[in-house]
Amino acid sequence: TLHGDLNECRVEHARGLLEGGATVIEAAHECGYNDAGYFCRVFKRLTGMSPRTWKARKGPRAVGERGG
Repeated sequence: TLHGDLNECRVEHARGLLEGGATVIEAAHECGYNDAGYFCRVFKRLTGMSPRTWKARKGPRAVGERGG
């Protein structure tokens, strides 16, 4: 559906923002979600993990920790 495709596109963009160091709220707003709670539910449904967990595993600090 169009709505589902839009959410997938938004979450894909949010993943990149979170990996780049954006906060969950910043990513939600940047991707067009006014409700951070709804954003978190959609993100988890599509990725299998919460935005906070994604950020912890994929973010800039996590990458540096893996290399050391």
